[in-house]
Amino acid sequence: METKKDLPSIVSSTWPGIAGIAALVGFGLLGLTFLKWLGIIALIFQAIKIFGAQKSKLSAPPSPEVARKSKVQDLKRALNKAQFETLTELPAAQALEQLQQNQERMTSFERTLSLKLSPNEITYGRYHDAAQQVYLAILNQLNEIATRLTNVLSIKVSEDPTDANTEASTRLLLRGQELAKVSAQLKLNESALTRMDQLTQAISEMKNQSAIGTSDLAPLLLELEDLAERAKKY
Repeated sequence: METKKDLPSIVSSTWPGIAGIAALVGFGLLGLTFLKWLGIIALIFQAIKIFGAQKSKLSAPPSPEVARKSKVQDLKRALNKAQFETLTELPAAQALEQLQQNQERMTSFERTLSLKLSPNEITYGRYHDAAQQVYLAILNQLNEIATRLTNVLSIKVSEDPTDANTEASTRLLLRGQELAKVSAQLKLNESALTRMDQLTQAISEMKNQSAIGTSDLAPLLLELEDLAERAKKY
């Protein structure tokens, strides 16, 4: 519903069209040629404004939420592809499971936190920010895992058992190193997901805000922040 504050912007955006129509009506009634051309020019100007506005909308960058969802979909596709390869099937399947669990944990945490604290409270912001950092850290880890699994699949090693040259040995070593890093990252993600569960449970058991100081929330919060920092080092 438009308000008085909206009227200036509405008039500013539509006046060329209104003026054009008025001029053409005047031409029809009075037969003055200059009104005809004035109306045509005004309508052309209005069309240019509309085209420019539509072009601006199309060229505008996507919102952070839309961009994040797009990246998550790209991540799913990469992990699904790796899941169909024997060499990377198990870690890819675990990573896909963690991707789903990460979203579920964050949704559950936000719902529980909103029931216990007001979003306007400082305490709410502190706990939400910590959980958000861990959520994003897990996403970053999973993106790196997808990249490592792609690298593993790109390392081609001869299947000939008699081919034991230096290059083949080096490639096998690289494969092993990448898979070992993937395993470590998956374990770190599992720890982070478990701490998220514990934090959500502790918040759900709070009877009121004063219970925060006597609960296990503070140690859990510090551990979550530590896990987020550790994830950044990979």
